[in-house]
Amino acid sequence: MSRVLIMDDESIIRNSAGRVLSRMGHEVQYASHGEEVIVLYQKAHATQRAFDVVILDLIIRDGMGGQEALAHLRRIDPHVKAIVSSGSTTDPAVLEYASYGFRAVLAKPYGRRELAAALQKVLEES
Repeated sequence: MSRVLIMDDESIIRNSAGRVLSRMGHEVQYASHGEEVIVLYQKAHATQRAFDVVILDLIIRDGMGGQEALAHLRRIDPHVKAIVSSGSTTDPAVLEYASYGFRAVLAKPYGRRELAAALQKVLEES
């Protein structure tokens, strides 16, 4: 079982992805913006219950988005495994996600298969 932190400002997306991941046997926590992700990640990292993967929505209305949040997370843990999630398939952080420090991309709307494949890809990396 892996620990996954999902950040999305849309509760329906957060909750649906979380339900799918929970049914797959993963432990899930939620955040609605980057500031919240940083706090949760830092606490988990400090208590040796670090997250195995973080799914970050690229664009957050009224808050810190995925790209900026990842920069902060990398200061806490240079080996953070992050997946970028976005409805904007033309954004450079989506098109060239590895150049931005992400390990995989989830194009919204995504389903169970895409979520499982992205998570498996990231978890299997050494």
